[in-house]
Amino acid sequence: MVKTCFTYDHDWQTCPVSIIPVSRRGPDKGFFAKQASFLDEVRANLKPRKGYTPLFVYAMGAGEHFGANRNADYWPQSQTKVPIYRPKDAQHKVAEISAGLRECAGTFVTHAKVYKDHKNHDPALASGDIAASQYNEKMGRVEAIPFVENEKWASELTMIEKGKFTPFSMSARVPHDICSFCGNKAKSRAQYCEHLKKHANMISENGHQIVAINEKPLFIDLSGVKRNADRIGYGLAKVASEGPVKTGAELAEDLGIHCPEEALLSISDPKIKRRLEILQKLSAMEKEIEAAAAGLEQKNVTRSTDPRDQRSLPAGVSSIIQSSDPSKAFRALSQEDIVLPLRSFLSLFLPEAEAKHASLIKEAQRALRGCYDRIRREEDLESFLAGQLYQSDNTTTDELRKAAGLLRRDYSLHADAVSQRIARSIVDHKDAPRIQRIHVPCSKRADLLAREYVKYQITALENASPNQLKTRIHLTMLSNMV
Repeated sequence: MVKTCFTYDHDWQTCPVSIIPVSRRGPDKGFFAKQASFLDEVRANLKPRKGYTPLFVYAMGAGEHFGANRNADYWPQSQTKVPIYRPKDAQHKVAEISAGLRECAGTFVTHAKVYKDHKNHDPALASGDIAASQYNEKMGRVEAIPFVENEKWASELTMIEKGKFTPFSMSARVPHDICSFCGNKAKSRAQYCEHLKKHANMISENGHQIVAINEKPLFIDLSGVKRNADRIGYGLAKVASEGPVKTGAELAEDLGIHCPEEALLSISDPKIKRRLEILQKLSAMEKEIEAAAAGLEQKNVTRSTDPRDQRSLPAGVSSIIQSSDPSKAFRALSQEDIVLPLRSFLSLFLPEAEAKHASLIKEAQRALRGCYDRIRREEDLESFLAGQLYQSDNTTTDELRKAAGLLRRDYSLHADAVSQRIARSIVDHKDAPRIQRIHVPCSKRADLLAREYVKYQITALENASPNQLKTRIHLTMLSNMV
């Protein structure tokens, strides 16, 4: 889950962003003393950089010192136990926080960069980095020193020099948050209880403020924000009569902020990491095949997915699979190393859609082109790749195994089945099938269907061995493109 908060979420009694006066000898001696900062190491090592300006930012306030922010987020200062007001059962009496701002402030340096308006999906868009970040024990806040590019930040730097308010906001990924009222633990906003959905930041009749308790934040960006985003932030301070306050998670969704791939690869559980790596390889393989096609290098391997030799799904096979538990059916297909192409996947698992929306299916086939890159740019990858998706069961049935065996000839990625398809295509057809290079804009419905199919492809490939994976991704991608 990604959260966003603004520098003005707390009343700091002073401007939370200022320019650090620094020369070749180091920063002005009185600056950090005036700020009551404890960044001792930075005082000794901070040097000017050509084309950059160092800023001093009050990034976050600890809940023990400042309470919850306007987004209804409570950020504990350290590992602790927070009592839950009215726990829903005995297991939710206490929120056990494994790490807070003290332990995690350094992730600003290791994982975050400086961006404009949280456009952090591509590190190339960064306009600075964060030289230091530390939790100030006395002041109860996280302090950060970003270096920003003078050319890209000229207008903001001018405002800061004049003492005018310049809004910044931070984004952090948390593994989950906990409702302070009932103890519900949520990995995404979809799992929120009614308290955080409808009553965030409100105070109950007995004086308890309903907030989301966060732990183990990994900071992923520090952004300057324009007035359009600024207005969203100011709107967080609504009174109860005007509607529920937007939580930090909802605000992050509104602003389209996602956890960068580099951060996910470093912190996610093994399953999400594996799926992300497959998505990256699918995206790279599509570019590789398209580059070969553009150079008219049509290789014989394209015959392995020759659509001219693929038969219609046997009626008996379709009925067996459609009447079975899908997870057991996926298990049977997995045992035969089968990754179904889009049309066959829909024919088996969404037969009504395939029958009623034939034109949409054709459009979804076209929408697959470039879909992998679009997903990486536009989706919250942690949410997209989480959950069971199209996971197979550990068991299946003899009937399903037999049905999957009948599909082996046309769809298995096992080496012997691929070799047989290539030989059959060479015998039956003079020319290999061609890579389609036509890119046609597709509807939102077709794009959504393509994205859902990508989830199936990823989960169908995730159990392949390292030696098999590249070849199987290549063959899977070709089935999209011929």
